[in-house]
Amino acid sequence: MSLFGRKKNKRTEEINLNINLNNDVLFEQETIKVEKENKDTKKENIKTDEQITTETINIFNQILNKNKNIIKEYYICKILSRVGLKDLDFNLQVITMDKHVNKLKKDCFDLSRILDNVKIGLKLEKEKLLQLYNQVNDLKAFQSGLYNQLIEINNSSYGHLKISTVSVTINKNNEELEVLYNNIAQELKGFKSFEEAAEFIYYNSGDFIMNMVNSYINYIKESNNVDYISMYDKNYFLNSDVIISLEIKEWIELYNKLKFVLKLMSKYDNNIYIECHQLFNIFEAKYAILMMRTERRRR
Repeated sequence: MSLFGRKKNKRTEEINLNINLNNDVLFEQETIKVEKENKDTKKENIKTDEQITTETINIFNQILNKNKNIIKEYYICKILSRVGLKDLDFNLQVITMDKHVNKLKKDCFDLSRILDNVKIGLKLEKEKLLQLYNQVNDLKAFQSGLYNQLIEINNSSYGHLKISTVSVTINKNNEELEVLYNNIAQELKGFKSFEEAAEFIYYNSGDFIMNMVNSYINYIKESNNVDYISMYDKNYFLNSDVIISLEIKEWIELYNKLKFVLKLMSKYDNNIYIECHQLFNIFEAKYAILMMRTERRRR
């Protein structure tokens, strides 16, 4: 049996993650351009302090709103990075991206503390106010450059991916993406290579899968929903009472079934649901690793 084998007579549906192709140079060009524009404070001197304060707060709020998209794109790139993790250039791009995201977070935190005081009545001298205005605009330019950088990594490194791979990131909020990223990191911990981890997961997840499915069955029984109990039994999830390893196709089928049932049963909120959700999160990390492994193999 060939691990991660591909059948050439079938086309696998793919999804394109691209947004707009941008060059890395745009990061510096756009940042410098906007910085120069915003550091011209002559026209700002004719505005009242109240006008400058209001504009500064509004721009900073725009930054905070866009940060949600930035962080989401960041985690998607980080989660799928094992697909593109092939050469020094890509590694350096990811390292640079990490530094820029950390800088964005720190600058937002520092500025938010000052602006929170301004909102409740702190008065700044004109010079300090203009300095704050420029800092906020500089941060907006930096954020725009970072977004372009994320898009560039996204497009150039991933291209077309299978839906079975991308599905782990779809319809997740930032907190859920962070959980997935951390769980993947935990699964890879202790292994010498990504491939070694994938091989281990492929051949040694039988007991975990059986325990997880049994937890699902107990959860369904706890709901006392007769229809659910009869429909979503062990035979629905698995083809056998003993699981040693699953083919990649079976991993995909099980993943979709587990995800569907968990969403269906979410209204029965209890301790068993929390347990099932935690087990699914671990399973999803294992699944994501295997899917990324198949992507690397077909490139």
